[in-house]
Amino acid sequence: MAHKNWQQVKDTFHEALRRDTGERDSFLDEVCKGDIDFRIEVESLLISLAEAKSFLEQPVIGEVPQPQSAWRLEKGQMFSHYRIVSPIGSGGMGVVYLAEDEHLHRSVALKVLPEDLLENRERLQRFQREALVVSALNHPNILTIFEFGTAGDVHFLASEFVKGETLRSRLENGRLTLHDTLEIATQIASALKGAHEAGVVHRDIKPENVMIRDDGYVKVLDFGLAKLAAGPTADFETETKRILSKPGVIMGTVTYMSPEQARGRSIDARSDLFSFGVVLFEMLTGKVPFTGETMTDVVAGIVQMTPRPVSSYNSSVPDEMDRIIAKCLEKDRDERYQTAADLLADLKRLAKRSDTISEPGAKRSIPDGHPTQILVERATERSVITTQPSRKPNFVFAATGVFFIAALAVGYWYFGSQNTNQIASIAVLPFHNKSGDEDTEYLSDGLAESLIYRLSQLPNLKVSPTSSVFRYKGKEIEAEKVGKELGVDAVMSGRMVQRGDNLTVSVNLVDVRNNKVIWGEQYERKMSDLLATQREIARQIVDALKIKVSGDEKGLAKNYTENSEAYQLYLRGRFYWSKRNPEALKKAIEYFDQAIEKDPGFALAFAGLADAYVVPATGLPPREAMPKAKEAALKALELDESLAEAHTSLGRVLQVYDWNWAGAEEQFKRAIELNPRYAVAHQWYGGYYERLGRNTEAAFERKVALDLDPLSLIINFELGSSYYYGREYDKAIEQFKKTLELDPTFPAALQFLPAAYLQKGMNDEAIALFKKNFDSGSAFFSIGGLGNAYAVSGRKQEAHAMIDELKRLRGQRYISAVNVALVYAGLGDKDQAFEWLEKGYEERAFQMQWLKVEPRWDSLRDDPRFQDLTRRIGLQ
Repeated sequence: MAHKNWQQVKDTFHEALRRDTGERDSFLDEVCKGDIDFRIEVESLLISLAEAKSFLEQPVIGEVPQPQSAWRLEKGQMFSHYRIVSPIGSGGMGVVYLAEDEHLHRSVALKVLPEDLLENRERLQRFQREALVVSALNHPNILTIFEFGTAGDVHFLASEFVKGETLRSRLENGRLTLHDTLEIATQIASALKGAHEAGVVHRDIKPENVMIRDDGYVKVLDFGLAKLAAGPTADFETETKRILSKPGVIMGTVTYMSPEQARGRSIDARSDLFSFGVVLFEMLTGKVPFTGETMTDVVAGIVQMTPRPVSSYNSSVPDEMDRIIAKCLEKDRDERYQTAADLLADLKRLAKRSDTISEPGAKRSIPDGHPTQILVERATERSVITTQPSRKPNFVFAATGVFFIAALAVGYWYFGSQNTNQIASIAVLPFHNKSGDEDTEYLSDGLAESLIYRLSQLPNLKVSPTSSVFRYKGKEIEAEKVGKELGVDAVMSGRMVQRGDNLTVSVNLVDVRNNKVIWGEQYERKMSDLLATQREIARQIVDALKIKVSGDEKGLAKNYTENSEAYQLYLRGRFYWSKRNPEALKKAIEYFDQAIEKDPGFALAFAGLADAYVVPATGLPPREAMPKAKEAALKALELDESLAEAHTSLGRVLQVYDWNWAGAEEQFKRAIELNPRYAVAHQWYGGYYERLGRNTEAAFERKVALDLDPLSLIINFELGSSYYYGREYDKAIEQFKKTLELDPTFPAALQFLPAAYLQKGMNDEAIALFKKNFDSGSAFFSIGGLGNAYAVSGRKQEAHAMIDELKRLRGQRYISAVNVALVYAGLGDKDQAFEWLEKGYEERAFQMQWLKVEPRWDSLRDDPRFQDLTRRIGLQ
């Protein structure tokens, strides 16, 4: 249909509407002249209008078709207690009028069914079903039904009248910006959330069934195809066959079907989420993901084809939107979003992160929680706009409406102007330890970390993470320079001196935008007052910044312990935990245990203990470390369910040791819900996706974590590992090198950079780097990688030498059996490889969780023993 444009399709469609139904076939035969694609486009519009469209989406096209019944309603005529204003449109389910409710003095859309409806039981039941289902829903983004009744022998349905345009009309002008897409998509998802929670599945989500009011408010229409999830099971197979048997006519509806719907299988709420994914795809690309010359081709695409990422069509689309759409369009509904609530949460999170994105024509939204926004939302929920429909409508204000909007604008200007100097971001630098005693270093570092932790609980303050600020430790550097480098409004620096039980803390807070000290204080306290001192500093910072703290101010006021000794021991534990080497982690565990001994109700100390045991760098066997980590995490949650850290550590144990994938995801999601800015939760949630082979989601979560903690070595590395396991080796190599730029000795990157080289066929480079690491002793776990590299390069003697070395070392310390299996796999010795993998399985080895995605196991994948292993680990 390359030679036909959309205007020709519309003109033909409009002309066909003016002809009797019996004349349309011959008319289309003459006009289309064998152009099948052109005819399909026109017929799709005709049938969609006749059977699938709801009354509010009817465009005004030429003359409004007159009802086929013997009667019609005239302007000014009374019908029940409604006075007819004008016809709006006509479709297969009746004629729609704009009417005035004489009782309540409001405009309504009145759908009146033709006389022959009573003779068609199926159509009457569908009409009644639409009225019953929609009237049961109460949501601002779902069309409101006012009344379903009869006047004489005529059935009618009265609903709110919405002035605006359908999403289909909006898309006729081309794809939408990311900003506009998110504005619309979050409202559609909110409507689906409300419907699904009420037990209603829409079953026909598409652009024609989405209305956009002039003020940007979205309404989801046409629940006439909806089914109550808890109701009797419909005969979906029969219905699907009936739809697909029609000769190339309802392509629009078929295009948005889920795989299970297209196959005629029973459906649930997740079917709507697939259809919603198709709509999202179309909004950002201007095209649908599944196309074909026939309906059978379209269905085949829905069932079998994985569409290209949206970003390949639209370069302005971020990776996270690719991930959201890909998750909506999963063929297996168990891999899809499970609820609209989860989908809505991801869209809102992306919308918040996209606030700083500048797009042509993007309007600035009023911030969440702003007093003006609350007024607008409340007013919007109450308002019904009652003007005549048009293709490009103009907003019409009543005098009171003009005044109200003007007042809001003035209010927004006022509030905004009063807050132009508000501090929105802060960096807390490591305190200078002037005690002259290295043993008190934990105290200066811990005080800064504690303040970072407490201030990070504030929802409207961005706090630079520890990894970003601790590079300034021990350096005398101007606050203004730090502020520019970290991109923050304010910098806090401090000095600490401990003399016996006496503690002196000096603190300065500088607004780096104008290099002005806005607060400073010196505290002379006893060590026993350390907790109170830290809370006092945090409170005074908030007062100095004039930050509005919501609710009970729990992030600042919460007392995790009243025992100062326990708190100091906890700070020591965190100080050593951050070093992430076996010796330091052993000390961290000792200090966390001592803190718990001093205060058995200290939840944060239990969370710290769980974090220490769950890190593989302890060098402890998993069967020794992981049960202790789980016990500590559960105890922390027993004491304080709101600790995101404890949920994250528990999720890690459930994933890497219990192989309880569903339980792990639940914990990670709960952690992110409690503290969306906890980088480790996003980091480890990305690891969860990575092990399952869901690489788009894995990279997305790692990028969120990296945004929150951009200088974290482990997060930088794990973003690279997402690319490695996704077999994007060039991107992996680039990211591993970025990590090594931050720390050239970082072991994990030193292990995986040569592994990525090996997958690209750069065997010599891989061996050279593996050997360099092995010889330097900086990465003992490179032995398995080096042995595998020797093996696949045909250097069998060196490979067997690595096996001998691994076996020798296993007699001295814990080294996973999976390393030995890796070398045997490279040698092609499957029996030995599986023997050692079984040992890894018995050890609950950390590396077993990557079995599904590690490319170095490719030589084993066709063996039934490999499939059995992945099944037992829960990776199938």
